[in-house]
Amino acid sequence: MLANPSKTIEVLNKYDLCLTKLYGQHFLVDANIIRKIITSSNLNKKDDVVEIGPGIGTLSDEIAPKVKSLTLVELDKHFIAPLKYTLKSYQNVKILHKDALSLDYQKLKPGPNKLISNLPYNIASPLLIKILKEAPYIKTLVVMVQKEVGARLLAKPSTKQYGALTIKINYLAKPEKMFLVSKNVFLPKPKVDSMVVKLCRIRKWKKADEQLFDLINQSFVHRRKMLKKGPYPSKRAEELSLNDYLLIYKALSR
Repeated sequence: MLANPSKTIEVLNKYDLCLTKLYGQHFLVDANIIRKIITSSNLNKKDDVVEIGPGIGTLSDEIAPKVKSLTLVELDKHFIAPLKYTLKSYQNVKILHKDALSLDYQKLKPGPNKLISNLPYNIASPLLIKILKEAPYIKTLVVMVQKEVGARLLAKPSTKQYGALTIKINYLAKPEKMFLVSKNVFLPKPKVDSMVVKLCRIRKWKKADEQLFDLINQSFVHRRKMLKKGPYPSKRAEELSLNDYLLIYKALSR
């Protein structure tokens, strides 16, 4: 198992790799956390899984034997060779040297039904929105994100963490907190703790939804100001629930 400090350092040294903050590279070195992620994902031999930012394949090594196929999307070219090395015994793994934020997920074959990832911190929020918009066949996402990002996904109206991201994510999926992850189980150690969140898709993205998302974005441009249109002119953006926004959108669309 790759999920321990000595094995991770061994692989990094073998390929003379230096970690870079540019890609938010922090490697899990705790086997128990890996097992909990796998358990949360409910994997079976019918699953086609995509993983973003696999690094040296720590999580991939545990996913591959449990699924039909595993597609890895890695931006850093220096990790392609280590991935091929650590996952060489699996015939069901495909490695793509691509940017996850520009990848056309519709072209992935087979089309994955699950995403499992220790998401790079610097792309987590836009990537989740992109996946939920562009990959309707992905029904389940089990992702590790910064604790702060996880709190935003799960936030309730009138709280500090509640915002446009909260509402848009909850429109397309139901997020559920699985467990917290200490910063001490990573190499190198990040500055913040993490959270594993499971998102189950509840609807497919439609082109018309862009107008709803524009409304949500505009409402939070000046989040402390009162809304001037719609049925809730005396409330601020962060006080309105998803259902409230749907009602406002419906009213303005008449």
